[in-house]
Amino acid sequence: MQRVMDYWVPHPRGEQEVLLWPPRKHRKETFILQDGPPYANGSLHVGHALNKILKDIINHFKGNTSPSSDDLLKEFLPDLSLAIWTTTPWTIPANAVTEVSSSPQETSAIPGGREIKMGNALKDIQGKFFVIVASELVPTLESKWGVKLAIKKKFPGFALENCRYIHPVYMKECPVVIGGDYITTESGTGLVHTAPCHGQEDYATGLKCGLPIFSPVDDSGKFTKEAGPFSGLDVLGDGNTAVVKYLDEKSSILIEEPYKHKYPYDWRTKKPTIFRATEL
Repeated sequence: MQRVMDYWVPHPRGEQEVLLWPPRKHRKETFILQDGPPYANGSLHVGHALNKILKDIINHFKGNTSPSSDDLLKEFLPDLSLAIWTTTPWTIPANAVTEVSSSPQETSAIPGGREIKMGNALKDIQGKFFVIVASELVPTLESKWGVKLAIKKKFPGFALENCRYIHPVYMKECPVVIGGDYITTESGTGLVHTAPCHGQEDYATGLKCGLPIFSPVDDSGKFTKEAGPFSGLDVLGDGNTAVVKYLDEKSSILIEEPYKHKYPYDWRTKKPTIFRATEL
C-alpha cells in the first residue's frame, strides 16, 4: 500500500486526487499508444496485420489553368491531365487537392502501345494525350503502362502550384499545392491525391491550405449521400469497387494493379480500419 501511495501528490485544494504515473524520477519521453477502435492511426504494432492486397490504381485528373500556368501549359490544353496514384480508390470522392513535390516534373505525350492491365484512359486514346508525372519515374511508368512516353517539356514541380484541375466525380475545380517530404518518387507518379479527412498527412495539408474537411463516410464505414453515386456503399467493400468502375467508365483510370503493402487492422475484430476525420 505504501508503494502505491507514494505516487499520489497533493491536489491544489488540499485533496489527494491526482495520480502521477510513473513518478517524476522514472519518466521518459512522452509516447502515445494507439490500440484499436475508434482510432488506430499510429505506428503498426502486434495487433495489426502487416500486409493486405488492395487495388492500386493510377488515374488522371483533367487539367485546367490559372493565370500563373497559362504560359507553362497552354500548348498542351485541353488534352492535359495530372497522373495520380492511390491504393485507396474509395477516398477519391473526398479529394480536395493534388500535392506535388518541388522536384522536376514533365509533360509527356503518350503515342499508344501494347495493353498491360490498362484502364480505359489508355485504351481509348484518340489523338494526343498528355499527362504530368515525375521525370524520375518515366522508365518505371513506361514499363507498367506498356507505352513509350515522349517527353515534351520539363519544369520544376513548384511551377504547378495553384494550377487547377477538374475533380473526376464532382466536376469542380481543385488546386495543386506543394506537399511535404512524404512525396517521393519511390512509387506512384510523383503527384499525390489528397483527401484531408482520410489521412494524417492529408489532414495536415487541409489545415495548412484552409480546406474544408469533407468526409462523405459515416460511422459505419459507408458512403453518405454526399458521395453521390456511391451513397450507402461500404467503402472497403462494394464502395471501393464502385469508385474504380465509375472512374474507368469516365476514362479516368490509366492502369489498375494488385499492390501488396502494409495496412492497419483492428486487433480485436481482425478487420481493416479506415482513417476518418471526426468532431469530438
